[in-house]
Amino acid sequence: MKLGRWLPWLVAATLACNVLTPATLVAPTATIAPPTGTAAPTFTAPPPTATTAPTLTAAPPSPTAPALSATPDPDYRLTAANVIFHPDPQLYSGDIASIEVVAEGAPSNWIGAPVRVYLDARGEEPLARSTFNRYGLGGRLQATFTWVWDTAGRSGPQTVIVVVSPSAVAGGDAPPEQVLTVSVSLLPADARPQPEPEAQWAEAASACC
Repeated sequence: MKLGRWLPWLVAATLACNVLTPATLVAPTATIAPPTGTAAPTFTAPPPTATTAPTLTAAPPSPTAPALSATPDPDYRLTAANVIFHPDPQLYSGDIASIEVVAEGAPSNWIGAPVRVYLDARGEEPLARSTFNRYGLGGRLQATFTWVWDTAGRSGPQTVIVVVSPSAVAGGDAPPEQVLTVSVSLLPADARPQPEPEAQWAEAASACC
């Protein structure tokens, strides 16, 4: 086959391809906006907390003995409520009782005044004798009778008479003799609540005592 015969066709085909080929495509260039600048967070330290200095409270004063009136009071009187029995709050037949006669608020010239205790009626010989003095941690003024009344064989209402003679030490500046009549109820021995009926005395000795 002769080349000259096909040459015009080859030229025409080449031209046609150039005409039909689309222009070189240029990829669009994406423009990326620069990131918006973000300011770093600023941390502000909290203001210091105000510290209040602790308030010191003074300790209460140590208990002291009740003050006695320095001025004699001839009208100062005791009542049955000033007479206290132990063991409390209830006495049972067979208890060996102690008695306190408390005179808080009495004038100072009562110190040393004699006190006598009688059973049933006032007679020549009292059950026990004592005097007013400071007693206990509080230092209150009282006459103390320790284990003076054996109630064995007694039951029911009892009469205890307390005689106070402040004039024996204070003279005419003190009130005259005072007589207190106190009613005491003794419950039957078998009325004691448990475990008291089984209680017993025990004695122990050490190398020194």
